Amino acid sequence: MDDASEDIVQIPADFATNLKCIVCGGYLSVAPIVSGNNGKNVCGRCDFITYNKQERRNVIYEDVAKLMTFPCIFDKCTKRIPWGEVECHEKICPYHTILCPKKDCHENVLVRELVAHFTWQHKFQKSSSIVVANFDTQQPDFDSPQLLICKEKPYLVFCYKNEAFLGVGVYSIDPLEDENIKYFVALTSNNGILIKAKQKIIPFNGRIHCADCFEGKCIKKHHKYALNYKNSSPQDLHGALTTKFEVDSVKKILEADRVTFKVALSDEGRAYAGPGVAKKRKIADISGDVECDVCKTLLALPETSRKLGVSLLEGIKEQIKKCPCNSGINDILEDFDVVDIMEELRGSAGEKAQAQEQVDGVPEIKNEEEETRSNGVLEGENSVDDPVQS
Repeated sequence: MDDASEDIVQIPADFATNLKCIVCGGYLSVAPIVSGNNGKNVCGRCDFITYNKQERRNVIYEDVAKLMTFPCIFDKCTKRIPWGEVECHEKICPYHTILCPKKDCHENVLVRELVAHFTWQHKFQKSSSIVVANFDTQQPDFDSPQLLICKEKPYLVFCYKNEAFLGVGVYSIDPLEDENIKYFVALTSNNGILIKAKQKIIPFNGRIHCADCFEGKCIKKHHKYALNYKNSSPQDLHGALTTKFEVDSVKKILEADRVTFKVALSDEGRAYAGPGVAKKRKIADISGDVECDVCKTLLALPETSRKLGVSLLEGIKEQIKKCPCNSGINDILEDFDVVDIMEELRGSAGEKAQAQEQVDGVPEIKNEEEETRSNGVLEGENSVDDPVQS
């Protein structure tokens, strides 16, 4: 046995039971460790709690703990983990369990068996995409969370809606994340479509992403947004949702109180030819094969009102600045006129269509706006799998 292994102390199981967090019941194996005058200790997993002056970080314990190994917090795991490696192990442990996120279910489920659990227990909340055909923007009720499957991996979708905004967040359950997997949200009416594409997926954290926490009625003391903690408001949780739409803007732009609501995952690595191709694509190519989500969104904007158009464009301004088509959009942005931008896009697309007609020798009069709009939206829709009604 080498010197390094001799320095590591394996804590006896009966003694380790005394080294537990007063909040979550986990071992005191994750920094920072905070101790109070009452002899109670809190682990780093619960570092969201605000402490009083009688509670201080126990750096002496942390220094000693560096020489120890700890049992895994998951019951069936027999591994002993050194201090400093515990957080990483807990994320990838094959015996990692989570409490089923459905608020009417209280079963502890192995992460690797979550898909099977939803298949048998909540089959109507599991699909490849979420589509609500008659989504009422004025009603706050929404069945959340739901489970989406992409490349045989599970993702939880949380949706929150009140009178002011609609928020969507997608969270990956599998610790081995696929960076190519993104999601998009689309709101559609007979008058137009709003799309937010390439939205970031966040690792799931059971202490934060809780259905009861979203509704402001959680009583679990190891959850950050539980009712126990005045300093953590559910409004902060709602504001942290990745994708948000203002309800008033949706109703004005789509001119409807009821819309079709869709959330779907897509494999960005498969759907796109690659960054090299995208960067070389010019604006004249847009009508033929729209791969840029920024341009697709612009082409889909309704032109019912200059004021509404500018308001909507403001929301995607940062995306436009990063448009991979290299189509001169940044120059147009100096005037920041949504009508000019769409006319520039559609005009270039129309020139390509006219040139093609001359080559074919068949002169034909077409509605450029209708053709470009159709290509811009429908091709983007076809790039993902057909939805399963949820």
